[in-house]
Amino acid sequence: MTEQLYYKDVTQTGFDAEITEISQIKKGFQVVLDKTCFYPEGGGQPADRGSLGGFPVLDVQKKEGSIYHTLGTEKTGERDESSQLSVGDSVHGEVDTAWRFDYMQQHTGQHLLSAALLSEAGCNTVAVHHGEDYVTIEVDKPEVTPEQVGRVEKRVSDLIAANLPVKTIWITDEQLPSYTLRRPSKKSGKIRLVIIEDTDCAACGGLHTESTGAVKLVKWTGSEKIRGNARLYWKIGDRALRDYGRKTEIVLTLNAVLSARQDELPRRTEKILADNQELKQNLAAAGRKLARYAADSLLAEAEENERGIKLVAGDFDNEDFSYLKHILEEITVHDRTCCCCINRKDGQFNWMVGCSEDLDLPFNEIRSELLAAIEGKGGGKKPLWQGMGKNDEGFVRLCELVQKALTIVTT
Repeated sequence: MTEQLYYKDVTQTGFDAEITEISQIKKGFQVVLDKTCFYPEGGGQPADRGSLGGFPVLDVQKKEGSIYHTLGTEKTGERDESSQLSVGDSVHGEVDTAWRFDYMQQHTGQHLLSAALLSEAGCNTVAVHHGEDYVTIEVDKPEVTPEQVGRVEKRVSDLIAANLPVKTIWITDEQLPSYTLRRPSKKSGKIRLVIIEDTDCAACGGLHTESTGAVKLVKWTGSEKIRGNARLYWKIGDRALRDYGRKTEIVLTLNAVLSARQDELPRRTEKILADNQELKQNLAAAGRKLARYAADSLLAEAEENERGIKLVAGDFDNEDFSYLKHILEEITVHDRTCCCCINRKDGQFNWMVGCSEDLDLPFNEIRSELLAAIEGKGGGKKPLWQGMGKNDEGFVRLCELVQKALTIVTT
């Protein structure tokens, strides 16, 4: 049995202990101590991080009363490289205080939020996830309205400002009926309660701040539906303060770029998006019109072969795919017409072949020879084939192969 120092004093992060068990594992080794400040993963709260005997602590798990510390093989502190840990050794451990405090803030903040969701929105907490970026709380309602979220945030802010003490006690099953829990306990025997005065009482094995004031701030960042329930995303504690700082920087940048006050940003952004959409539509229309002119010019220059098939060849530089596609479409609406194009852009060479519906191009039969001519790759299906190549000098050969393979479809 490992003595759990973290329950005696959550602020203690340095300690000395004796190794009672050690074993090799795939990614390092596991150590059991007679006592530890390292909190093992549980109750939705991740395990502590830090160092033990100069080795990084990668994970901590509790199994049947013993706490197993998974250590990496690279030493983090000044330690004799030739030495190894052994049973009976006395080792010093140091918990990562920033990591510990972060999750204490998250866990206490989550208790405050779950209590407020119940009192202000009538929602019971179904599931909780303490992630590295945010905390999620799933409730037993399909939706929590923005108005309800506002009331929840206001309630939690008031509780934080009140700086209420966060107490923990151990009770037995017999004592449990004397307490009103926010949700039924899943534990039996010896039960640990986390109590926030006149606010919340829950069976919980996690670590918490000593008062609600240490939580500092909570902020809702979004919701989604899952299993017919609402899942709410929260920034809590210093994470919320950092998030607020980042968003303030973004807003100030947008203020300057758009020459708009904060309250004008949504309207100004909507106008910019609307104007941009209109410009895109106008540009697309102009591109299609320009493509028709280019197609007419290429068609005028092309000649029919002895079978009455006209092959149009287009050699382009720095054009967009959509523009070239429009050109092919404008050309291939004419019967007995095929178009081959190449385009050089951003150091690449692209090819494109299209033909009218009354023509048959057995592309798969000439594919290997055609692609070899341009050292390329690609494919497609009627009426358009496309790809990339390395040898644009093979374009003439590509056109010859296409023209030779074309046949007129008869019905």
